[in-house]
Amino acid sequence: FGELGAEAKVIARTSVYLPCFFIHIWKPEEWPLFEKRVWMLHRWDEGKANAFTGIPTNIERYMEYTAWFDKLVEKKKIDRWTAQVGLWELGRRLEKEVKTNPAGLNKS
Repeated sequence: FGELGAEAKVIARTSVYLPCFFIHIWKPEEWPLFEKRVWMLHRWDEGKANAFTGIPTNIERYMEYTAWFDKLVEKKKIDRWTAQVGLWELGRRLEKEVKTNPAGLNKS
C-alpha cells in the first residue's frame, strides 16, 4: 500500500475497514472491497474452523483476502466488479444462514 496505506492507518487506528475502503475507492480496479461478509465467505471457502467468528483487524488479513480474491477472479475468468458484487451477496446469504443454523453449515 505504500504511503497511502500508512496515511490510512493513521486516519483509522481502530479498524482495517476504513483504510481498506480508502484504498478501494482510490483504485477499485486493483483493490477489492473488504467487509465482514466477504471475509466470512473467504474463511468458509478456505475451510477455516473459525470462519464465522471475529472480524479481521489488520492489513495482513486484507492482503490474505486480496490474494484469494485475485485467484478466484483468474480461475473463474470473471471481471473484478462482478466478483465483488457476487461475493458480497453470497457472504450476505452465508451470514443469514449462520444466524439461523450456526452448527449445520457444510461446504458443498
